[in-house]
Amino acid sequence: MKLARSRFVRIFGMLIGVFGLVLALGVSAQSAEKVGFQNYWVITANVGPYMTALEHGYYKAEGLDVDFPVGKGSSHALQMVGAGKMDIGISDFGAMSMAISRGVPVKGFFCYLQRSPLGIIVDKKAGIKSPKDLEGKRIGFAPADSGWLLFPVFAKVNGVDMKKMTLVSAQPSVRNKLILTGDVDALVAYPTTGVPQLNASGGNVVGMRYADHNVNALGAGLMATKKTLKERAGMIRKFVRATTKAFKRSLENPKETVSILLKRAPLTIKNRKTATMILMSGLNDLHTKRTKGKTIGWMARADWKDTLALLSKVGKLKKVMPLDSYYTNDFIAKD
Repeated sequence: MKLARSRFVRIFGMLIGVFGLVLALGVSAQSAEKVGFQNYWVITANVGPYMTALEHGYYKAEGLDVDFPVGKGSSHALQMVGAGKMDIGISDFGAMSMAISRGVPVKGFFCYLQRSPLGIIVDKKAGIKSPKDLEGKRIGFAPADSGWLLFPVFAKVNGVDMKKMTLVSAQPSVRNKLILTGDVDALVAYPTTGVPQLNASGGNVVGMRYADHNVNALGAGLMATKKTLKERAGMIRKFVRATTKAFKRSLENPKETVSILLKRAPLTIKNRKTATMILMSGLNDLHTKRTKGKTIGWMARADWKDTLALLSKVGKLKKVMPLDSYYTNDFIAKD
């Protein structure tokens, strides 16, 4: 009788423990904070660290349930975040600055591409050696892409007459194919991403980065509305903490990040060598000379002054707002 009672107590205790665990897991899942995180493009290797964060549960460990849908360009991401349909978005910071000057209520809080990756991809056969050589050529572009938004800046600074070009509009999904089929001589795109991809697909192309031709603005980063930054500051800090951890992991083990990309985005990430080149190119642009040694994502005031001065000089800002209107370092952890 005592043996039966002892066995009953043990089994009952085990059931109570299992029930408590299930209940705890259920409460945890229900209490996870939903976060809409808008990518500004399809999944490419330059967003590898975010995929690393998702794969290793860094956001979940912070109590965040993150949705990371593909995008259609920086303009689309800015529209989604600015309208409150998404909480956080990735955007080119030049495009974001122009949107802020038009009254879009967003602000950058983490910059992971501090040297602009934007530029032109040119077919070697076209004989384009300098920006001026783009005149008389066929140029492909995606209307909502951040590279296209800043292309007039690049053209004006380098004395290029856009009226002397044949401009070919295309959706992001087919734009890059135009240069492979010979329908254009050059593309407004990300050389850091597009050149390795196109050459791996049989192309013979090279890049011309804006940053190498007097348009050296801050690149891409994370932004949110001012309301979100104020009312959900805790969520933003958690998101930045998890993201920073993922970037550090990608720096230490890029091969692992590429493996995650091949697993999670097989439709767009197909070649390990190409993906590695793109990932490393982005990781090499995490800092400017002014931010070297600082925590990943931290921005220098002088870099913002240069970015806004450039955009203002070529008439891309309706008005220049105070610097604090464009960015904040408040959510970057101090080393």
